[in-house]
Amino acid sequence: MRSAAKAVTIRDIALASGVGVTTVSRALNNSPGIAPETRARVLAEATRLNYQPNMYAKSLRAADARTVAVVVKGPSNPFFQLLYDDLEQLLRGNDCTVSLFRASHDADEFAQAREICSRYQPAAVLFLGGGVAGKAAPSLPVPSVVATAPAWPTNDTVSVRIDDRRAVADVVDHLVAMGHEHIALLSTDENPGTVGGIRRSAFVERMAHYGLHVPSQHIVTAPLKHRPYSFDYGYQLGKACTEQAASCTAVVGSSDVLALGAMRALHDQGISCPDDIAITGFDGLDVARCTIPTLTTIDQPVQAIAASCVSNLTGLIAGRKVPKETTLRGSLRLGESTAKPPRVRR
Repeated sequence: MRSAAKAVTIRDIALASGVGVTTVSRALNNSPGIAPETRARVLAEATRLNYQPNMYAKSLRAADARTVAVVVKGPSNPFFQLLYDDLEQLLRGNDCTVSLFRASHDADEFAQAREICSRYQPAAVLFLGGGVAGKAAPSLPVPSVVATAPAWPTNDTVSVRIDDRRAVADVVDHLVAMGHEHIALLSTDENPGTVGGIRRSAFVERMAHYGLHVPSQHIVTAPLKHRPYSFDYGYQLGKACTEQAASCTAVVGSSDVLALGAMRALHDQGISCPDDIAITGFDGLDVARCTIPTLTTIDQPVQAIAASCVSNLTGLIAGRKVPKETTLRGSLRLGESTAKPPRVRR
């Protein structure tokens, strides 16, 4: 993956040399029609500033008009790795060239995309993840699609994602039907514009539907010592769960990696799943089928998400109108990690 790190540009050289950008470009490319002393001054400033010609940018500009920049927000999330594989295959099948960039969990992925557009001039941008709702961001100069998260309301970006609220409701319905009333949520983010924030509010709303109050301590968070949506952070949340939500008989993970990390932390503290506590995840990762116990989770329709993203993106590149929001349905996949609470079994 490539990071759009700040680098010396020909604009910097132009400013230092006191000439225009076109003159700098001609000097660096040894083009005719430039005075020798001007060329020497430009080259001297380029050397002083440690300018490195960006061969990757040149290759992108020389490529066909169907280069797609994929910006992954939270590249440690294994779900995005799974989704990217399908996206790349479909994009290449549509004669698109794919270039992958990463944005850290605390980065402004839209600002990074603007820089990518300026430096590399892709035909379109595809975002994987991010917290976009509520950001007052202007439109990019190229078509853009965001996968698994809401679209920016202030620009032309379109979104493809599952109905997170319905999926969370399915999980809560399943646990309540088993007899659970004290249920905790492993949460990563309070921001209502992020996927984590949407799942958090959906959890509280669905619990209220059954007349079940969610105390603040049952929204389990922890200082972010690890990357969010990682096994390490899930383990950290699992340890916090025994302190914040000791009375709970079930735990809902905002993702599979959080649920699996928490499951291990609880196991290390002598707490058995599902005998002592039921645990659910979200995403439908293959690894959730291989754990003991297997994880009850929400299957995200990866192939359908990828197909809708590529269909919308290629449509936008071709100038066609596409829906602002495409919402798909996740499905509850039952595993061995959920059972009736101990008081009901007795």
